[in-house]
Amino acid sequence: MSETTGEHPGKAVRDPETYRSALDAWMTRTHPHRRDLRVHSVDMPTATGFSNETVFFSASWDEGGERTARYVARIEPEDGGIFPVQTPACEVSVAVQHRIMEVVRSAGVAPVPPTLPYEGDRSVLGRPFFVMEFVPGEIPADVPRYSQAGFVAEEASPAERERMVRNGIETMAALHTLDWRQAGLDWLDPSGAGRPGLEHQLAHYRSYVSHELSGREHPVMMQCLDWLGANAPAAAA
Repeated sequence: MSETTGEHPGKAVRDPETYRSALDAWMTRTHPHRRDLRVHSVDMPTATGFSNETVFFSASWDEGGERTARYVARIEPEDGGIFPVQTPACEVSVAVQHRIMEVVRSAGVAPVPPTLPYEGDRSVLGRPFFVMEFVPGEIPADVPRYSQAGFVAEEASPAERERMVRNGIETMAALHTLDWRQAGLDWLDPSGAGRPGLEHQLAHYRSYVSHELSGREHPVMMQCLDWLGANAPAAAA
C-alpha cells in the first residue's frame, strides 16, 4: 500500500485514495452537524515531514451553502517517533505534539493552528494521528535541503532570510517564557522530581544513541556527547 517516489527515494508515500476514504469516514463521524461532508483533494508532501507522515486534504460540506476547508493530518510513523522517549506519557510522538500544541495555542505564546481532537484508535488509519487546520505558506524543504535549493536559497532576498531567522528565534524565545509547571506539562519531566536538567538529558541521549547504533561506531557523535558533558554549564541554584 506504500510506495517510494523516484524523486525522493527516502520518503514513502501511501495511496491517496486509501487516506481519502478513511479520512472521509472519520471526518463524517466526528462532525455529524456537517451535512453531506466529503473529503477530497488529498496530497502528500515528499520533500518534508520525515518525523511523521503528513497528509493534506480538503473537506466540503453543506451548512447553509457549501463550505470548504483545508486540513493537515499528522500521522505517527510506522516505526514510532524519531526522538528518544522522555517519559512513559511520550510513547506516541503525535500525541505529544497534539498535547503541546494545545497548551501553546491556549497560552498564546506562539502561533499554532487550531487542532481537531486527537485520534488514538489505530483502526482508522492504522496508526494514531491528529488533524489541524491548514495554514497557507511556503515550507522550507528537507530534500533537497532548503539551504541548498528552493525558495529560501534561490528566491528569498537577504532581508527575507533575516526575517525568517529572526522570527524563528523570537518564537523560540517566546516559548521559553511559558511556565511548564503552570501549563500542566509536568508529564514531560524525565526526572520525575520537577527538576529536569542537562545532565539527565545528556545521559538519556547517550543511552539512546548507543541503543540505536547497536554496536556500530560513530566517533563524531560520541566526541560531541563527551564534549557536551565536559563543558556543561553549572546548574542554576
